[in-house]
Amino acid sequence: MKILPKSFGSNWKSYINLIDQNKIEIMAEDLKKWIDFDVSNMSLIDIGCGSGLSSLAFERIGFRDITSFDVDEESVEVTKEMNSKFSKIKWNIFQASILDDQLIKNSKKMDIVYSWGVLHHTGNMWKAIENASLLVKKNGYFFIAIYTKGPNYQNHLNDKIRFKNGGLLRKKFMIYLNILVHMKSRLLLKKNPFKWNRTKRRGMNVYHDILDWLVGLPYEVASPDEIENFCKKLSFKLIKSDITGEAGCSQYFFKKE
Repeated sequence: MKILPKSFGSNWKSYINLIDQNKIEIMAEDLKKWIDFDVSNMSLIDIGCGSGLSSLAFERIGFRDITSFDVDEESVEVTKEMNSKFSKIKWNIFQASILDDQLIKNSKKMDIVYSWGVLHHTGNMWKAIENASLLVKKNGYFFIAIYTKGPNYQNHLNDKIRFKNGGLLRKKFMIYLNILVHMKSRLLLKKNPFKWNRTKRRGMNVYHDILDWLVGLPYEVASPDEIENFCKKLSFKLIKSDITGEAGCSQYFFKKE
């Protein structure tokens, strides 16, 4: 196995060369399903920007004031590379943590605050959600995706811990085991099992997604009711959502009242 990532950023760094115009346009089309209004005069912040793909897709749907940051140094490097390679405008890109209260205090409020599959990996999910929400302007929008709670959370958490603490052979074994699960699923659906490494509609291909899942510590989850009630206390109204099963990222689109 060529890639055993040390972090989310190193995994994105290995994937960036597979990102093309088609992937960007697919991501942009997905965002339009949520943001179906004129955004040309609106500001956006992408918290935990990862590869910069989301920031780039937001530019494609009309945003001209984009800020992107990530706690991972390699993610910041990849985002800068994406901005340079594909973008027509310069984003404000920097390294920072959403748990940094000073950052929140000194940052301007934005029309849309976006964080997809990130806040549950901070080690303090509820504080991360609250801090992110503080960056939203009045009548602005808060768009987040959080892992859905379910009965297998502890087992999933234990798998991630075993991967983190394991040696090279254990890590390779766990990666291959996940690949075999995907191959078996395709076989049961009477699909070619050797084409398991398909590119997902958004984000990574299956191989990089497996790596992303296994290195995903810290790791927390929440039910849809918990997310909605928590954000309601922060003066947000849920506009729309897309709820997935356990271990998937449920998406929530709020408006600040």
